[in-house]
Amino acid sequence: MNIEQLRQVAEKYPNRDFSFIDRTDPYVKKVEIAGSLRTALFAPAPSSFTFSVRIPEKPFLSFGYALIPDAWEISNSATTFNIWLVKDGKEHLLFSDSLDPKNDETSRRWFDDRLSLSFYKGESVKIVFETVPSGEEKAAAVP
Repeated sequence: MNIEQLRQVAEKYPNRDFSFIDRTDPYVKKVEIAGSLRTALFAPAPSSFTFSVRIPEKPFLSFGYALIPDAWEISNSATTFNIWLVKDGKEHLLFSDSLDPKNDETSRRWFDDRLSLSFYKGESVKIVFETVPSGEEKAAAVP
């Protein structure tokens, strides 16, 4: 889901907290990779963004991730992307992938994925998007 889609969702659900989409800070950027321009959350490792949400009845999470071209030649640019779901204080790792564009040119693109959240439908949870330098991954904890 991109920022414009999030704005549309926020308009449909005025009682939910979508304050992050109105940011004018450097965390929301337009990023072009391999000819594909997207509005993205800029999250240089280590970073995390936490969103409190109620999981809908037909739940899935679609997302994309990448490292910006400026990072491709940096020797320590390898980064792990994690998505955590926090429910009742317990952390559940939903997704994890590492990219190393310096040593693996196939990492120099957008990656897209989709996760089912049907196990959590109807629940109020927090979803945490996290980047960490590869080699510093957490075993099972959210900051």
